[in-house]
Amino acid sequence: MLRLRVAEVARAKGVSMHKLSQRAEISYNVVKSICKNPTRTVNTDTINRLARALGVPVTELIEDVPHELISCVSSNDGMCVFNSRDEEN
Repeated sequence: MLRLRVAEVARAKGVSMHKLSQRAEISYNVVKSICKNPTRTVNTDTINRLARALGVPVTELIEDVPHELISCVSSNDGMCVFNSRDEEN
């Protein structure tokens, strides 16, 4: 299963969802949805815009994670961050 790392990369670069939506010229609600549900389906144009706005290659935003290893872990900012179960232990 593909998992988008948009939230993690944006956080590491100090870019808010609002700023990212402006830079990528993507609706704030779309960016928010991607950050809350990183396994959702996203078209390639959206991924390309996000990568360009963050200054990273597209490959840095995509992670291949086995479906059975995905779990949802809440974070302090209220976003649902998906991590592999192996990382929780």
